[in-house]
Amino acid sequence: MIFNIIYIAMAIISIHWLSDICYHACNFSDVIDVVKDQLYGADYVREEDPKVYVSQKTGRGPLSDTWLDDYWYECKVWPS
Repeated sequence: MIFNIIYIAMAIISIHWLSDICYHACNFSDVIDVVKDQLYGADYVREEDPKVYVSQKTGRGPLSDTWLDDYWYECKVWPS
């Protein structure tokens, strides 16, 4: 009886442990730096270049070369 309880408890723990491992192993994101990963040739449109574009509606832009570092810094300073 006690062995069955221990076995069930170990199974529950291992299921949660494995689900955490699978989550962290399978949950990934590719970071795209839209300033440094530029388009070339016919795909490039100067009016859509984030280094040049300024929003008329909000006045935001253009992005600097360090925009991604600035963003991650803000995330660390002001966590949600």
